[in-house]
Amino acid sequence: VPASQTALPREADLSTLVGQTVKYKIIEIKPHGKSAIGSIRAASRELRRELEEKFWAEIEVGKYYTGKVRGMTDYGAFIDLGGVDGMLHKKEMSWRPIHKPSDILNIGDEMTVFVKSFDAEKRQISLGYRTEESRPWNVFKAQFNLGDVIDVTISNIMSYGAFARVTDEVDGLIHVSQISTERVENPADVLTSGQQVTVKIIKIDDDQQRVSLSMRALVEEDNADEADAATEEAAE
Repeated sequence: VPASQTALPREADLSTLVGQTVKYKIIEIKPHGKSAIGSIRAASRELRRELEEKFWAEIEVGKYYTGKVRGMTDYGAFIDLGGVDGMLHKKEMSWRPIHKPSDILNIGDEMTVFVKSFDAEKRQISLGYRTEESRPWNVFKAQFNLGDVIDVTISNIMSYGAFARVTDEVDGLIHVSQISTERVENPADVLTSGQQVTVKIIKIDDDQQRVSLSMRALVEEDNADEADAATEEAAE
């Protein structure tokens, strides 16, 4: 197998092939059949062609593949699906806007994608990654319900209240009127970014995809429970 037929880069160390089991194609037999020339490159090329034909014969919209990121541009990433590349546009990578693919992906990353559309004649494949199940609002709805008491982290403080991180991509609002049973003029006087607090989900707006949280509701419930306990004790 001549160096040029090994499929290794020019000037590569051919000793790396020692001990390997490879497929090669006989491309020439010397006179009298005493020696032959083989090509690993040609065998690999034919195998890739066979895999490509099999791939294109079985591809369909909606089918899932697990592949690796082979290359990136400013607008998307090329995913190797097993000898055939598909394009994953950056808008399909996350439900949140991203500046460029390299912000969230690296060459060699493995990911599961699905076929959005394809053109077999042009050998072009458009891939998708986001699903309705992974939509941030749907993830929130699958985990939480109205009335749930949860621990959250304050992510931002405004004049009218504070936003708290409920899931990785969904924040809820603790309105200034819901911070305490006492009047609060400035939320920053009571809360700080990064602070963990316990709240109750008091409203879920599906149309606006907004969550309202309350610290006050929990205090009022505790006070009501204490009052009930005191009444029962007095009655006894």
